[in-house]
Amino acid sequence: SALFKKGSGYNSLKSEEEKARIFDKVLKAMQRRYHPDLLLIGCNTLSVVYHNTAFSRRPSFPVLGIVETGVEAIQKKLAQFPQATIIIFATRTTISSEAHQKLLVEQGVPANKIIGQACHKLAGAINRGYDSEETMTLLRKYIKEALDKLQAPPETILASLNCTDYGYALDQFKQVFNEYGYSNVIFVDPNPFLAEKILKPSLFNRFPRTEVAIEVVSKTPITEKEITSIGSLLEKISPATASALRNYTFNPKLF
Repeated sequence: SALFKKGSGYNSLKSEEEKARIFDKVLKAMQRRYHPDLLLIGCNTLSVVYHNTAFSRRPSFPVLGIVETGVEAIQKKLAQFPQATIIIFATRTTISSEAHQKLLVEQGVPANKIIGQACHKLAGAINRGYDSEETMTLLRKYIKEALDKLQAPPETILASLNCTDYGYALDQFKQVFNEYGYSNVIFVDPNPFLAEKILKPSLFNRFPRTEVAIEVVSKTPITEKEITSIGSLLEKISPATASALRNYTFNPKLF
């Protein structure tokens, strides 16, 4: 985990320089401690921040972020629903960077077909309880704000969940859209697409036997409430990852 302070986060920092300075420290610690062959940044906020770090100018290992992956996922859905209006749900840092919007416009998507919706503090709420009243209240607030930005009722809404945590609350997103009278929303969750980047069939069966080890390491304490909330969802997808979360390593000197 790149979280540097409990109860805080990169979106709470006032300047882009401070975000980059702290994440640069994280990257250098990862290099020193783990000597990775590849780093996947499964966080949209940090994928944006990464390009402002000193490390990014001379990386010691390949780094793959999730922003480009998210844009690819959106484009795949647009090929099926070309008239769709895109709503990008993400953190303040991601939305203010317009990273997804810029790439989509470069690839020919009209800017007036893209809506960016910042969802401040939603990720933390989902971590504490993906179906809690806190999460539902924030979802109702931000989805309404996004819908209010529509110039006219669209033929199709393509809702892209461009914060890694938001995918855990997919059913809750659907519920709130239904409450507002939008039952035929197409959702994009980029998380599985990032995994597919490294799990290509062409790379299978290269070795007679492999071993997979999963470890969760955090500089800040992870509460039982957070472990229960996210762990129950991880259990359905990857029991080994859920187990690693329950038995995580707390290292206040991680970076």
